[in-house]
This record gives sequence, structure tokens and C-alpha cells, in this order.
Amino acid sequence: MVDTTDLFCVEEFGNDNYRESGGSRDKHWKSLMNEGHTVLSQLACVATVAGFNLVGSGNVARFDETSPPEYSLSGATTLSNARSMVVIGSGGREFWRTFTETPTTADPDELRRAGGSIDAYSKIVLTRMAKIVESEGARCEILYPFGKPTRPVSFRRLAEHCGLGVADTVLGVVIHPQFGPWVSLRGTLVTDLELPETQRLDEFKPCNDCAQPCKEVCPIGTYDSETWDFASCVRYRLFRDGCPTGCGSRIACVIGRDERYSREEYQYRHEFTDAAKESLSRRYNQ
Repeated sequence: MVDTTDLFCVEEFGNDNYRESGGSRDKHWKSLMNEGHTVLSQLACVATVAGFNLVGSGNVARFDETSPPEYSLSGATTLSNARSMVVIGSGGREFWRTFTETPTTADPDELRRAGGSIDAYSKIVLTRMAKIVESEGARCEILYPFGKPTRPVSFRRLAEHCGLGVADTVLGVVIHPQFGPWVSLRGTLVTDLELPETQRLDEFKPCNDCAQPCKEVCPIGTYDSETWDFASCVRYRLFRDGCPTGCGSRIACVIGRDERYSREEYQYRHEFTDAAKESLSRRYNQ
């Protein structure tokens, strides 16, 4: 097992260290690559320098064994011999600083090409990560949790399998021991390359023995049953302009309160894109 939170790049290339040193990103990256890290370490470093501080890997076959058939990853990918997955995301406030402030560890050209879109930026970074895998002679496919999915993929389950948090929560979102519900999953690399697995957080049970204040604050009781009533939540937001500034239940979560998004970031992330509005309106306008 590999714990990517202990990787060299995570410790050496955080934004605080970068700001204090005033160092060159290119110089840091070249020295990093010369260290001879494994493929997984290289992927984790690319993601971390770009602002994605959550990186985990897992075995495709073992994921499929513990998932409902409709969420089989081998059935969702076009690769005929998929062995490993690498999931990236961000937790807490650090990504927004990397994405919007200077100096930054991120590549300025990649930020410019993203044009202020986190989705576009995620695609740029994951494409660069895929090239590292392909340079090893392996095949690779990228799956995204945004856009128009053509195949059913549970990114929450993928994240849990790769040790990025717990998926079975009252809120219906991934909860991380440090970042709480302030986690954004950005994509998954699926490859026929055999990679080491990161450790799952099986001992972490965030909703057990919790007073669950998240249930109390929801204005329409979407958490009153055993599972989150996603359809009611979407209809309330889309057609009644409910919760315009953010999800009160998410804000009420007792875990990761210090990592809560800033008002600016939460407004950006909470708003539906035009494409999402159109798609959700068609599906839930009943």
C-alpha cells in the first residue's frame, strides 16, 4: 500500500512552501522528476502541484467485486484489460487559492487555457497525467464526473475505494477526515498498468454517533429518510430558487469546519451551469 499524503511532492510543493521560497515551478518540477519516483508518485506530484491535493489509486477488479453490477468500472471503460484507477480531487480551501491567486504552484499557461473554468482546468491536468501513464507503454482512459456522462460511474464509490473519504454518508457526498464534506472529485484515470493501491479509510465512520445537525437545517427535509432525496433537492433549487447561497446541511456538518469553502468559492461551485440546468430541468420537471 502507498499513502500518497506522505509522498515527497506533497510535503515539498504545497502552496505555503512555494510562496515562502519564491522558487521556480519549472526548477522544482525538474528536480522532482529526477528523483526517480514511481509512476503513481509522478501522477500524485502533477496533481498536487496543480492544486488537487487528493490523489488515490485502486484495483479495478477489487472495486468491481464490491460494487453493484450497474456501477462496474470495467463495464464503464473502453479498455479491455483495465487494472488500475487513479482518482484525483481537491479537499478544503487550498485549491481555490492555487486556482485564483498568485504566486501559485500551478502552471500559468494551463490556468490561462482553462479560462476560469475548474472543469476545463481539470481536463488539462488529467490529460497531462494520462501522458505520463502512456509514456510507460500503457493505455489510459479518463472519466469525468461532469459534462454529459455516457456510462454510469459512481465517483463517490471510486473515491471511497481509493481512500479519499467515505461515500455512505447522511449528506450523500464524500466526507474526508480532515476536509469533511468539502471535497470535489475531478476525474479518474483508468489504465491497464498495474499500480499500487492507496489505503482505504474503513475505520472512519463520520455519521455514526453524530447528532447529525445536517438533517435539522434542510428546509424541505431531504434527509428525513434513510437516503438523500436528491430529486426533491434538485427541484427545490431549480424551480423554487431554494438555497441560493449554498447547502445549509453541508455547512452544518461538524467535520472539516475549518476547511469550509470561502463565500466566493462556494458561490462558484454551488451554482448550476447552464448545461446542468438544462439537463436537470428535463429530467426533474414533473
